[in-house]
Amino acid sequence: MIVDGHCHAGKGDGLTDPWNTDAPLDLYLRRALRAGIDRTIVFPAFHSDYSKANAQLARLIQRYPQRLIGFAFVHCARDAGRIHAMTEQAMREWNFRGIKIHAADAPASREVCEAARRFRVPLLVDIGGNTPPWK
Repeated sequence: MIVDGHCHAGKGDGLTDPWNTDAPLDLYLRRALRAGIDRTIVFPAFHSDYSKANAQLARLIQRYPQRLIGFAFVHCARDAGRIHAMTEQAMREWNFRGIKIHAADAPASREVCEAARRFRVPLLVDIGGNTPPWK
């Protein structure tokens, strides 16, 4: 089985770049099928309200449940104090399988790490090109 581990889907609300505007799935899913990709891990496009974006993603996943694996997107600073509740909803209501955060939003927090541990799911940390120099 081949799994694509990083795909944004849905509509963002930043409206400045492809990753925060619109990430439709139809063309991607056709290309993935031709490439032999069986499943795809998806998370929302960048958004000012990841609760709304995660709910929208859940509706998209319902259209392709055999092909898509949802990861909840959270903002470690803006969503502080509600990351556990957001993660719980995503895992229990929508059957998501992980959490994604992005360095462009905020660095990883203890709260998001504890949510991943509590729900026993992976935490994908996109470092956004912020790699330390090689020594």
